[in-house]
Order: sequence, then C-alpha cells, then structure tokens
Amino acid sequence: MRLSCDRRATERRTALYEPWASLMRAGAKTIETRSWYTSHLGLLLICSSAKRDTSSLELLGQESFQRGLAPLRKPGRLVVAPSELPFGKAVALVDMIACRRAEAVSLTRIGADMPFGDFSRGRHAFLTSNLRVFDPLPVRGDEAWSCRSRGQGTCCSARMAGPRSGLVYAFFSRGAATCSMS
Repeated sequence: MRLSCDRRATERRTALYEPWASLMRAGAKTIETRSWYTSHLGLLLICSSAKRDTSSLELLGQESFQRGLAPLRKPGRLVVAPSELPFGKAVALVDMIACRRAEAVSLTRIGADMPFGDFSRGRHAFLTSNLRVFDPLPVRGDEAWSCRSRGQGTCCSARMAGPRSGLVYAFFSRGAATCSMS
C-alpha cells in the first residue's frame, strides 16, 4: 500500500507517500486511487507522509515520474531526487469533486494519471480539480486541520491538543499570504 490516511469526519486531509504527494502538487496527478470509498466532496488538503517508502521512491527512476515532477525541479537540475521531496508536509489543496469506482472512470479522464494510480477493478478513484499550491508546511498526525473558503482564497489551519495547544498554521492558498485567526 502506498498511502496512509486519517478518515475522521472532522478531517479534510489525506496523506500520500512520496512521490505521489509531489505529483499532485506538480499537477501531474489529479486522481488518487484507494481501496475504499468516501462520500467527502469539497476541500482536501494533500499531505506527504513523513515515512519514506523505499519501493515508492524507486519509481523516481521512471521517466513518467520525472516528467510529472518536472515543474518542481530545482534550477539546473535534470531530475528530482528523493532528498528534495517534502516529507511530512502539507503540499497542496484541491477540490474533491467525485469518488467513483475506478473501472467506471473513462480512459480519457484518466489520461496522464495512468502511471500514477492503481485503477484495477474494485478500487475507488478520488477525482480532484482546482489545484492550489503553497510552500510546503510541516504537519503531524495529531493535528486537527480545517479548511474553508473565504473571499478570494482558502484558509487552512491546524490546531493541536494537549500541552502544545493552539493555532499551528494559517494561510491563504490564493491572494493574501496570511489568514486572520478568527
């Protein structure tokens, strides 16, 4: 399995192993495939897992993965190396527009996503649109994230419980660089 996920109703995020999260951040991957269905539609925060999955990172040797990650290459670099990927960080925000059985998604819709997902029978395809990227932000599994649209942008914040309680991050995905903490 190439991902982990917290499916609590209050959460609007999902964690993917690298390079899958960065492929979404680069815009090369717009469909996430899972073994389970979700009824969630709306904002979805894409986070990269802090865990480094060796078999997933070996895929960086494939041309299709390097082509997909090309927008994230550092100047003067020909490839994206595992050490350059943002492990354990929130990397993008998307709109989850549908969850369908993978076999019901047309090949035309899958398109360039084909190398980046498992579209086999019985799996589910999470269709996304409206990618918003920002500088990657560190995340932890015990944070409760919330995202909401506000004006010309989307504000996301994380609150931690316990001795380190309080607002951890806030930002607009478009427009202003910060978000009011109301």
